[in-house]
Amino acid sequence: MQHPVRLRVLRVAAWFAPGSALGRTIVVLAVAATFMACSGSPAPSLGPGMATPRDLAGTAWRAVLLRDAVPIAGAEPTIRFETGQAGGTTGCNTYGGTWALKADGTFRIDSMSMTEMACDGARGTQEAVVLDVLQQADRLEFLADGRIRIAGSAGSITFVEDPR
Repeated sequence: MQHPVRLRVLRVAAWFAPGSALGRTIVVLAVAATFMACSGSPAPSLGPGMATPRDLAGTAWRAVLLRDAVPIAGAEPTIRFETGQAGGTTGCNTYGGTWALKADGTFRIDSMSMTEMACDGARGTQEAVVLDVLQQADRLEFLADGRIRIAGSAGSITFVEDPR
């Protein structure tokens, strides 16, 4: 009785032998799986505080914090993202430029232009902060509460989505 069992085991083992078609297929699949697992970058973290690959195009945002201060009521800075372009208001002048966001949260806004209306007092100070932060921004974070934060060496601006 042991001999037929042994024979069956040998037949199954022959299917997986390196010279057999099934054996070659298994080797090719194993090599491909290993290559795919070892290549490329790890997926970015999707947790709070890290940017997601979410597409911002077509969304508009209103500032709720400039550095650590509340913006001027009725003159809150805004930003609207379109494909490759971003623009908004500082609370006084309007601005626009090109933007890019990578999956790791690296963010840039470049080629900024703006209107040149005189902004005195608190609005002028607010505009200076907004422009400073946006021009030196290097990351964009999606926060757990649905807000976004644009930040860099000049501080940060926190925005809430504005459906208008």
